[in-house]
Amino acid sequence: MSLELLYPGYFGMFSLPNVDLLVACQKNYNDWVFDYASDANGRLEGLAAIPLQDPDAGLTELRRVIDKGFKGVCIPCTSPAEKPYFEACYDPIWALAQEAGMPVSMHVGCNAHVPSRLRPPTPDPLAAYAGSAAAIQRTLVELRCCGVADRFPNLKIVVAEFNAGWLAHWLARLDQGVAREN
Repeated sequence: MSLELLYPGYFGMFSLPNVDLLVACQKNYNDWVFDYASDANGRLEGLAAIPLQDPDAGLTELRRVIDKGFKGVCIPCTSPAEKPYFEACYDPIWALAQEAGMPVSMHVGCNAHVPSRLRPPTPDPLAAYAGSAAAIQRTLVELRCCGVADRFPNLKIVVAEFNAGWLAHWLARLDQGVAREN
């Protein structure tokens, strides 16, 4: 039997600046994808979109989708600009995902909103595409090196469509950085 995981197709939904609209869109999307996948006789599993721009709403939605029967969730591959993923406000989310055995996935296209004052000048599309791994590298440092992985050692993290050719070099570079800081 084959199974396909459905990532949220409307990536822009993760970067909506209006957090109330973002929460509502993700909740509606989750209901839709659950119903859509349910009609596929076990061949499709949708990943629920979790609105981490509002950690309280994110926790509420995570509880709801676990109760609904989702097998995995998708979060922004970049943390909100003023709220990195290692902050304590996310700990209840990481704890619940770990306890439920719920994989937390990040897709290359699902970035959190970046306020205009923090955005670089309009990037060249080729440079943006070629540099896309840098976004997940920053997020992985937040999760691995800033305490999240220590506090939640069984939290399952998945990164999707970032390719992997850079991974070995990056891990070696990260080890060098850790050695320099200690």
